[in-house]
Amino acid sequence: MNYAIGGAVLGFVYTHSQFEGSSSFGSKGGVISFDNYELTGRHALTPQLTLGAAYTYTDGHVDKTARYETDPAWNQINLQAVYMLSNCTNVYAEAMYQHTTGKNYVAFEKTSDGASSTANQLIVALGMRVRF
Repeated sequence: MNYAIGGAVLGFVYTHSQFEGSSSFGSKGGVISFDNYELTGRHALTPQLTLGAAYTYTDGHVDKTARYETDPAWNQINLQAVYMLSNCTNVYAEAMYQHTTGKNYVAFEKTSDGASSTANQLIVALGMRVRF
């Protein structure tokens, strides 16, 4: 769901995923489920500069696991600034921070090179995009 207010857009997304017979997270063929709640915001400060932010809370449930003993939860914050150089080219800076709770769970942002060794992970990226 999105709602536009002038140059700003606010959004909310909810998803539910469920996997049965899984061996992920140490589960012995149990059910693993995830409920995601995401709030997003984007604002065009000028025609060239847009700022964005998102917060996602993931509530997980892992069935039939002895290794983890508790259900995981993830809190993630994303920030991004995009500057348009032309209609096809922009440069961007973004930061993503994730914190995980639950015994033995670690943070893992899908765009990183791998899982963190702790419950926290911070990723910073700078880049240029060219669209054809």
